[in-house]
Amino acid sequence: MLMNKKSSFRQTALIICIGIIGVLVFGYWVFLFQVERQGELEAIVILILFIMTSVTLIWQHKKNSHYKTLEQAQTALRRIEWMLSPKNRRSIGMKRVDTQPNSKREKAIKYSLIQNSVGEEVLHDISNDYLDLLETSVSIYEKDGESAYVATASTWCQLFDCASPKLCESGDGSIFHEISCKSVAEVAVSTEAPVNRLCSGCIHIYSVPIWAHSEVVGAISISYGDPPQEPEILKQLANKFAVNIEQLRKNARDYESRPTFITEVAKERLHGSARLIGSMIEHMAQLEAANRELESFAYSVSHDLRTPLRAINGFSRIIMEDYADKLDEEGNRLLNVVRTNSQKMDHLITDLLTLSRVTRADVRHTSIDMTTLAQSVLQEVAISERTNLDFSVEALPTVLGDPVLMRQVWFNLLENALKYTRPKD
Repeated sequence: MLMNKKSSFRQTALIICIGIIGVLVFGYWVFLFQVERQGELEAIVILILFIMTSVTLIWQHKKNSHYKTLEQAQTALRRIEWMLSPKNRRSIGMKRVDTQPNSKREKAIKYSLIQNSVGEEVLHDISNDYLDLLETSVSIYEKDGESAYVATASTWCQLFDCASPKLCESGDGSIFHEISCKSVAEVAVSTEAPVNRLCSGCIHIYSVPIWAHSEVVGAISISYGDPPQEPEILKQLANKFAVNIEQLRKNARDYESRPTFITEVAKERLHGSARLIGSMIEHMAQLEAANRELESFAYSVSHDLRTPLRAINGFSRIIMEDYADKLDEEGNRLLNVVRTNSQKMDHLITDLLTLSRVTRADVRHTSIDMTTLAQSVLQEVAISERTNLDFSVEALPTVLGDPVLMRQVWFNLLENALKYTRPKD
């Protein structure tokens, strides 16, 4: 930047010097010519007027050049004004539309590696960074070609996305993303290298493969670039996607052009996002492996502990049944303590295994009738505890939660309440 300023200053100084020399030479020639024809005084007046006119022209040229430079600077500033204005950022967020997976893909996405390992919320946050920066679209695809996350922010991309399902025979899917983002992502996955191509919407798509466990597991892509303004191209796109050409032209004009350095920054950050997603997949795999080992250890320990517990409980019961008359009162009491604590230990192991199974299950939020659930669990607990207590359940509100987890909460709560309730005469 400093070198450019110095070079511009030198060019301006050189032009001014040449202009002054030219004025002096031409003025001296006019002066001599006028002296011979009209006299010395008239020649001086003409020379002064000539010099003033020349200086005025040079100053006016410099002023116009300054205004032109200022106008160019203002134009460049308007091109990045969207980055500096919080109001514009909010408007971009308001225009954002996240495309949901269609019904045919829901089953596949449910078991997708990227979405299950990273989570939709994290994918949403990663995508938002590029939507705010470029205001185009972001797509993340699995290795098998199924979409893990797709989002669009520009009206240019949204127009094609809204029109694409209408062109499908089944009314399901998105032609634009199928033939554009997905095809570029598949090339990035197959070549195991970044890919930069022009999409069917006449803007560029840059796709980066996602690596995890030393293999490509998917690709993340962004679209960038100014929509085309040429009438012939707009006409072809309107016919291809069956959209209104005036709306297409308006969306192309409304797009805020991004400087080249912004798109280059987005491309560099895309590599970091791909590494982040890959590392989260690896960490999730390690966590799942650790959980499986812990589960195996818990079952192993439970079986190993239950064997001696059953032996203690069984032999102590035999002693109480066959040799109770040979023991004094204190011996029988101590033997009862042994049996009670061994049974309590067995219950603790069972509860730990039940809790382990419950916490591993997926949480499902449904409407739960708490009154019916509490009555059902209370009857089950009362039978297992062999209690003769009278109980009643008042009306409870309906809540939103996981039925399995909520049932376990009620079971633990009521079981402890009945177990430690002292009988009254």
